[in-house]
Amino acid sequence: MTTNTPFYKLKAVGFDDVLEHRRPRAASALFDLPVEILRLIFESVESSSLAALALVNRDCCQLARSRQFVDVRVDYSNTSEALIRHLGSEIKEREMKVGFNLLPSLGACIRRLTVSIDVGTIRQRMGMQKAAFSNNHWHGLNLDEAEDSRWKSIFTAINESYLPLVQAIICSNKTLPHLDTLDWRQPSYLSQDFYNALACSSIQHLKLCHPINKTFKISLSPPRWPLRTLHLELASELQEKETTAMLCASILRLCAPSLETLVWVHHRHNDRQTFGDSPLPKFPCLRNLHIQMLELADRSIMDAFLRSKLVNFNLLLETRLLNEALGSCGKISTLKAFSSSQPPFSFLRANTQLSKLDFDCAVFSSESLEIHVLPILSTFSNLTSLRISWPKSCSLLPETGLRLMGNLHTIKQLCISCGRLRDWRRTWKVDHTAIRQHLSPLRYLQRLALIGDTYSLRADSLNSERYYVDTFATESDLGYSGVPLDGVPSRIRRLMLDPKLGKPFWEKRHKEMMLAEGKQYIDVFPGLEWIYLGQRVMCIQVDNSWMKSRRTVSMVEMTKKTANLNKMFGISPENHDRFRTRNVPSKDETDDITS
Repeated sequence: MTTNTPFYKLKAVGFDDVLEHRRPRAASALFDLPVEILRLIFESVESSSLAALALVNRDCCQLARSRQFVDVRVDYSNTSEALIRHLGSEIKEREMKVGFNLLPSLGACIRRLTVSIDVGTIRQRMGMQKAAFSNNHWHGLNLDEAEDSRWKSIFTAINESYLPLVQAIICSNKTLPHLDTLDWRQPSYLSQDFYNALACSSIQHLKLCHPINKTFKISLSPPRWPLRTLHLELASELQEKETTAMLCASILRLCAPSLETLVWVHHRHNDRQTFGDSPLPKFPCLRNLHIQMLELADRSIMDAFLRSKLVNFNLLLETRLLNEALGSCGKISTLKAFSSSQPPFSFLRANTQLSKLDFDCAVFSSESLEIHVLPILSTFSNLTSLRISWPKSCSLLPETGLRLMGNLHTIKQLCISCGRLRDWRRTWKVDHTAIRQHLSPLRYLQRLALIGDTYSLRADSLNSERYYVDTFATESDLGYSGVPLDGVPSRIRRLMLDPKLGKPFWEKRHKEMMLAEGKQYIDVFPGLEWIYLGQRVMCIQVDNSWMKSRRTVSMVEMTKKTANLNKMFGISPENHDRFRTRNVPSKDETDDITS
């Protein structure tokens, strides 16, 4: 996996493999083509045409299914249950036929499987009232006795019949011979036998998010689990003195030789992790490391990771042991992107080769930023991306800090946050003139984001904290400038007193103000392409139809994609996400499963 690939799209299984090395039955010149050429032709077929292709003959049906079922989601819907029943029948047939199916199998088409029981899907399917599943338990919400009994029976069926069948299918290498990626998000307990079976499967990319109620370790012979990607998120339900360290350490030791990306998230307090007294495992292929909320028993975990050739390193935790390990590890010459709330200054001084830095949380004080952090960053020769946060106590961004940021001449994208960010209040009384003045030396700047900025409701208003909440219309918005409030008609006055009714006028006024500021930014920064101000995204277009190129700024509709600052400025796991999935196959596709 490379940092240039923000998500992973699986290709369909090759024609030879999906036919399980049988000869095509159909006499067609198409199937006489080399497999590589056939793959290129098949990849260009529109998805909407696959159902028609499946009706031509059995070979074409299997070819179509290799794309339709490359990525499957198990969620207890009717579609999902039909799929699981069919795969279960393939297991039985293979057992009877000594490992073979009479016809090309559906299981041979699946490369990615996501297991996540969707309660909303169950409610829709069964016509049930609201209820919830959490950590292997069922919770009814004020249900009558009959409804409560129905939910309990469904819960029992899922845990005693449905999920065991799903696990049996996953554990059967012959049923899913090309399974590449497993994303298990189901809050159910997984046994040691299931873990051992996973380790012997073809899976290379594994995401495990589930509770654990027993402590154990995985033992294999030979001791090797060839995973390339591991996302480990275990919710411990162990007794107070028990720990998941033995299980986690055994998994990491087994996959250490091949592991390229590790995302390790932990939530339980006092569940401290360690590799123990045994020799530390080596991670020769590890390039992407994301650790969140992990508690350490000693330095062994961090010492093992820091010896690898990391490229992207994201830490969402802060402990004495962690800082000791970072402070003494020296330069990681391969490291390009680093995210941490408050790393030791010695680590920053040793790694001036970094091109991307993310201080997402406002942990550094203003003095530390101005006296230590920013002067150190001025010695970086390749720094192109920076996210930096001032404490929530700051209502004004110090000009000293702005001047120091103006010395980071290689910066291409910059995200600055200041003031309160956690609730509805915004306290950073932003001075755009000062920002443009002090950051003007950044000639390569392409993206600029300001987080936490707020503005006065009126020119004479002192209460700017409520700017994004008190979305009233003003007298000037409605054409009543200078008119006393009691002189405004009651139907118009409501727009000035009700933030919901007045919001369209507030939005129009806010948009015009942000666009005006954006136009001034593009005059200062010639390479600017994207701005985030006032919680709004703006893009800069270049109009070459004029004799002289003209740059204009326009506001973009706010979506998760356009405003995903974490993806743009951070080093979050989603930047290396192999676990994004499409929906389960459509009803038309599953109707043809047994064709």
